[in-house]
Amino acid sequence: MLLIIEIGTNSTKALLCEKINDRISFIDDKVYSCRIGEGMIDSGCLSDDAINKSIDVIKQVLNDNKEQVDLDVHIICTHAIRSAKNSTVFSEVIKQIFGFSINILSTEEEAICTSVAPISDCLVEDMSPCPASVVPNSDCLSEDMKTEKSDSHVLILDIGGGSTELGVINISSTTPYPTQSFNSFPIGAVSLKECIENKVNQNEDSEVFLKRVFETVEKYSNILRLSNCQLSIVNFNKDGEVHLIGIGGTFVALAMIHNSLDKFSVENIEGTELHLSEIKEIWDVLFSWNSSKYSVEKIKMILKERIDIMIYGVSILLYMMKMLKIDKARVSCKGVRHGYAMRIVGVLCTGKSLHVVPL
Repeated sequence: MLLIIEIGTNSTKALLCEKINDRISFIDDKVYSCRIGEGMIDSGCLSDDAINKSIDVIKQVLNDNKEQVDLDVHIICTHAIRSAKNSTVFSEVIKQIFGFSINILSTEEEAICTSVAPISDCLVEDMSPCPASVVPNSDCLSEDMKTEKSDSHVLILDIGGGSTELGVINISSTTPYPTQSFNSFPIGAVSLKECIENKVNQNEDSEVFLKRVFETVEKYSNILRLSNCQLSIVNFNKDGEVHLIGIGGTFVALAMIHNSLDKFSVENIEGTELHLSEIKEIWDVLFSWNSSKYSVEKIKMILKERIDIMIYGVSILLYMMKMLKIDKARVSCKGVRHGYAMRIVGVLCTGKSLHVVPL
């Protein structure tokens, strides 16, 4: 049994899975609130409080899985710890307390793991409550994406707490690494909030505020200069259509609002289609907390600990959709931890081919 603990900027996620023959079963997937990257924009360091919160969450994850036999634990870290000046201190503390060495993923490793998972065909039996999506019959792929015969490409967008990853995937590829190109931008929902939260004018018009947010995202992402993904999209989308799959807490929360869910449900979230107009409507609610269409109280209940950063995550999404000229996206519940688990057990799926990919 394999337990992947992914420590992100805003939350820590724990994926329990098992390799069965040449496939992998995702058994359970939980999210724990732990904003380890909070305050890093100013200090560049993980705070003592954030480190202690992470320690407590890891203890909780291990306790939640204490009944599992022969548990192989892997702790992986993304942008916050990768960029922290005191990441070595964090690594040593975790090693001392738990006996585990953490694996700080490079931007390339994170992009590969992020991109592969949503389009994997590693489905084994019934994996409720954490079913995998399947290619070519994945819920997160639209009908035209499933039936395309030639080179089929999908854009994967992962809006995290501290960074945003953008990858182009060739889902018809037979190579072990189907990622055609990727970029990692050092701005996420938490870091964007910290960049501008002290500059918010309560009397400001929503469009003026959104423009300022876009300017901040552009400052940190340099997406107009780091245009590899855009160039790739132009090359393989002669008709101008782009397929987008979104992963991460911002997309999941948007899907829950769209489906009016009372609680997280993979079955009801995976494959949810979100249109640009609706995303902008939800952004307006997050700005004004007033709506005749949506239940404001229900949105607040859905967001919980994410309530203060949601508008910034959605702002990044609106910016990316504007720059890439995309008007809709499908949501996947999978992410870095799923792709990492696939690589750990020596399984990486691309299209209908199964490949061994050593780490």
